[in-house]
Amino acid sequence: MSKRYDFLIIGSGPIGLATAYNLSKNKFSVAIIEKYDFRNQHSSSAGSTRQFRLQYSEKYMAKMAVDSIEYWNDLQSFTDEKLKSEVGSLWFGDMEEISSEGQIKEAIKTMKSLDIKFEELSNTEIEKYYGFSNINNNYKGFFQPNGGTINVNATLKVLYEKCQTSKNVDLYYGENCENVSVHNEVEVITSNYKFLGKRILLATGPFSNDILKKFDLSLDFSIWAMVSMYFKLNSNKNLPSWFIFEKYKEKDPGLYYGFENCSFDNSGYLRVAPAFATKQFSSMNSAGSNPSSRDIELTANWVKKHLKFLDPHPYFKSVCYASIPNDISKKLYLDFVSPEILHFSSGWCFKFVPLIGKICSDLLENGETTYPIENFNIEIKKPDKAFNKITNRRIPF
Repeated sequence: MSKRYDFLIIGSGPIGLATAYNLSKNKFSVAIIEKYDFRNQHSSSAGSTRQFRLQYSEKYMAKMAVDSIEYWNDLQSFTDEKLKSEVGSLWFGDMEEISSEGQIKEAIKTMKSLDIKFEELSNTEIEKYYGFSNINNNYKGFFQPNGGTINVNATLKVLYEKCQTSKNVDLYYGENCENVSVHNEVEVITSNYKFLGKRILLATGPFSNDILKKFDLSLDFSIWAMVSMYFKLNSNKNLPSWFIFEKYKEKDPGLYYGFENCSFDNSGYLRVAPAFATKQFSSMNSAGSNPSSRDIELTANWVKKHLKFLDPHPYFKSVCYASIPNDISKKLYLDFVSPEILHFSSGWCFKFVPLIGKICSDLLENGETTYPIENFNIEIKKPDKAFNKITNRRIPF
């Protein structure tokens, strides 16, 4: 059975939904095609919380976070559920230590250049104001008041409802993508349908290469099995969202982050997680469902030493899968792989979801966007002869 739309989207995660929502406002017909059910836990949007922050080592990323606030406010106008809190964001640790999240010293420079408000803190102030214990005497940090916690479920719910109630968007679940091809238009063959459209967005997260291999293409990323767990509060203490950059040790990468006590997410517990992954894969076919016992143990030991107001026994252990570019300078991929095929994946992007949805909708509609996204361009590996032209940039960003 053939189904014709203006645009097709594979993947019903937050980026797919946000893109469809923006296209529908401009009266375009959109089909969202999803292999699993809505709000599944197979990809990088698993779990209930994500951090929102403005600080980045890279100026273009910090500006993108600031610019996203306007689009978060637009989504917030459609629901009474709070989509993101504003309890602030605390970064502390070794000023020189570098991670995939950035670096404290460079983030301070970026915030100063963009006039982003923050307060610098000593290790003594961090222990006094926030209750961390046994912090290295040389550690410093800062508090940025606009950071907080994103309510993942509420965000997905409002995006889903905007798409579901739109007469311009159709959602197809349980539709395995068997083939994608481009002739005069894009053609997607699934279990039950043939979909046709002008352009397509591939928003398939860690499954991206499963689709791109149909064109003999692949992206250079690894799939990280990111572990999460919760620790019970044994006092009325609370925290902002936070991240610590410790000196790297062979037995402990020393990168951890955490959240406030959320009424919508295991109230009475604080989520603390490692910002590293012992288990990394090249394909989701190799990924298991069990979180790394090593990552759990390291996190619990860190909590026991530094967060005395938490019971160090980990509860509600889980894992989600994030595609992380192997090139450390690449934060995410957002680019055309052919004039008809737009691709998004990788990185830690939930804080940008409403803005990226707008950017993707512009790219599908016009083939270009006024937003600067040249830092997210794709370097294609293994191009097929039929697609030699995609190795060169054509779309003006």
